[in-house]
Amino acid sequence: MISWLIGNIGTIAVLIVLAIIVTGIVFSFARDKKRGKSACGCNCANCKMCTSCQSNKKEDMQ
Repeated sequence: MISWLIGNIGTIAVLIVLAIIVTGIVFSFARDKKRGKSACGCNCANCKMCTSCQSNKKEDMQ
């Protein structure tokens, strides 16, 4: 078991770093959503989903 860990230490280190990065991104998106920030860049004129975004913003303000 120890020899397998030593042989794959590089892969394990990369996996841990990637897991930390992905976790940080997910928490960042969740925090931004709670604050009411949009992830789309707010260019609603060119967005196909602008009606759903606008209806959510209006509901949140009421």
